[in-house]
Amino acid sequence: MATFNGANGNIPASGLVLDAQGNLYGTTLSSGANNSGVIFEIAASTRALTTLASFSGNNAFGPDSGLVLDALGNLYGTRTSGGANNHGDIFELDAATHTLTTLFNFDGTTGDPTAGLVLDAQGNFYGTTSSGGADNGGTVFELSIAVPEPNSLVMVGVGITAVAAARSARRRIAVD
Repeated sequence: MATFNGANGNIPASGLVLDAQGNLYGTTLSSGANNSGVIFEIAASTRALTTLASFSGNNAFGPDSGLVLDALGNLYGTRTSGGANNHGDIFELDAATHTLTTLFNFDGTTGDPTAGLVLDAQGNFYGTTSSGGADNGGTVFELSIAVPEPNSLVMVGVGITAVAAARSARRRIAVD
């Protein structure tokens, strides 16, 4: 169906997500324009492999977990390393512009995401970290994109709370 050649990514280590039109989306751990992995699409009609975005800079490490797709066609995922604190992050790929945006940067307190996200019907994302929390044994977190508190980013750990300024005026994350 498709072959990776380095320029279009290398090491597709996570699963695929399927949209309503039958297009497949996934990620690679390395290669691409910046040798840091890509988000790709395989078109249902042509089976053509297209690179939608290459990771670079603060998002310089390719994700090793799968993507989730929202109703608007935006893709979301996690990375175990990289991000502003080198503890991974949650990212979004805008369906219309193919712009990569970091939604949240994990740190030593909030943990390191090691699995993909789950999306509920209200648009909330859930995931896990392998560290962080009160005893540094990991957390379960929730990322809510549309929240009534537009200027805060709340991270609640098992028995701890950390507050930081939001990168976007519409994002919040909570860990229980």
